[in-house]
Amino acid sequence: MTSPSLSIMLDHLDQVRSLLDAAAEAAEEIGNAHRDVPMPGYTHMQRAVPSTVALWMGSFAEGFRDVARLAELPRTWIDSSPLGTAAGYGSPVDLDRPGVAEELGFSRVQENPMQVQAARGRYEHQVLSVGWQALQEIRRLAWDLVLF
Repeated sequence: MTSPSLSIMLDHLDQVRSLLDAAAEAAEEIGNAHRDVPMPGYTHMQRAVPSTVALWMGSFAEGFRDVARLAELPRTWIDSSPLGTAAGYGSPVDLDRPGVAEELGFSRVQENPMQVQAARGRYEHQVLSVGWQALQEIRRLAWDLVLF
């Protein structure tokens, strides 16, 4: 089993991805159900060209899917064992790093101990960034709903 904080981040990324996939599917279903319903396209808060509900909701489906794909990168970073990196210069003890990583449920071993230490906080930042990106798509939808 991975460490508690890493496990929590992996769980949160999985939950966010699942919610984003569901939101994308819902947006796509709404767009398909109202494929031919016209609506104005706006630019700079002014009506621009005729559009459809399908095009509008399709933009959210694609946006949610894009953010869901963003969640994969920090997930692969987090799903790695730092065992044997010690204080940034490795361990003088001969460790079965791949074996322990497998036993702990990690999919890979972090190789360079200096990089492991230098990356502290990067994983957490990327997890938060995925959440921020998801909220940006939700904010965009909320803003459009207020306008329409």
